Amino acid sequence: WDNKNLQGKVDPAKYTYNSGQMIQAGVLLYQVTGEKRYLKEAQQTAEGACRFFLKVQPIATGEMKFFPATPWFNVILFRGLK
Repeated sequence: WDNKNLQGKVDPAKYTYNSGQMIQAGVLLYQVTGEKRYLKEAQQTAEGACRFFLKVQPIATGEMKFFPATPWFNVILFRGLK
């Protein structure tokens, strides 16, 4: 979930930047420690993020894949996927 407001209500929205931050952190932890479990977790998070956020749209020549219309949030996801 994204946040909790001052009244204690949790916002159930899911955004690409949340996954991107976790992916990037896992990759950085792997680079610093050499522990493959961090890389594996980052890869699993990336796979889950793509399954959840990537939408497929049929087109005349096949299909096209789209991420949500939240460009700056998507940039953070892509930063984690690089």
